Amino acid sequence: MVDNRIGILAFMNDGGLGAQTRRLTYMINPYRLLVVDSSGFSKNKVQHPEWYSSYNGYIVDGFPTNINCRKFVNGLEHILVCENPLNYYMISYAHHVKAKTYIQVNYEFLDTLANPSLPLPTKFLMPSYWMIDEMIKLYGKDRVMYLPPPIDMHEFDDAYRGNKGNTGKFRILHMIGTLAAHDRNGTLDLIKALPQIKSDFELVIHSQSELPKEYITKDERV
Repeated sequence: MVDNRIGILAFMNDGGLGAQTRRLTYMINPYRLLVVDSSGFSKNKVQHPEWYSSYNGYIVDGFPTNINCRKFVNGLEHILVCENPLNYYMISYAHHVKAKTYIQVNYEFLDTLANPSLPLPTKFLMPSYWMIDEMIKLYGKDRVMYLPPPIDMHEFDDAYRGNKGNTGKFRILHMIGTLAAHDRNGTLDLIKALPQIKSDFELVIHSQSELPKEYITKDERV
C-alpha cells in the first residue's frame, strides 16, 4: 500500500490473533491502531499493551462500540482486520466514508458464512489456498485475494546459524499450537500422507495441548 492512511484492528493478547495482528502492525506501520483488550472474553491469555505503546492508537475494553468504530475509521483510507471486526458497523461505516476494508480470513470463523446479511469487506484476504475456490464461488473473484501472512526472515537468523551445521536425519517441524477448527493447519492431511512417503526423516509435531486420537500416528519417523 502506497499511502499511510491505514488502520489496523489489533489484539494485544498472546494468542493467535495477537500474533497475527502484531506481525502485520510491525511490518505495515499503520497510521492508526484500534487495540482490543480481550481479557473479558479471553481469560486465559496474557495482555501485552507494551506491544503497541509507540503507535498512534488507543485501547478498547472488549468489543468496539459504534462510537469507537467511527473514531477509528474517520480519516483512514484502508482498514485491515483479522478474522472479523468484532463490530460489523466498522465495515458499513467505512463504506459510508469511502474507506476500503480488508479481512484477513480465518475461514473456519468467517461470520459472513453463517450470516450472509453482514456487510462485506472490499477484499477477503486468504492466508492460504485452503477454501479459496469456495470463497470465490460465494463472493466473486474481485472480492477474494490470496495474500499469505508476512514473515520476517531475520527472526530466524539465530535458528539458522544454530542448525546449519547439524548432521543426521532431515528434521521437519510441524506446528499445531492450539488445535485449529476443521484441521486448518493440515495436520490430518500430513498424517494421512505419511504412508505414501518412503524417505527417511524425522517429523516433529508440536502442540500446546493433548491431541485427539485421530491425530496420533504410529509412524516411527514422527
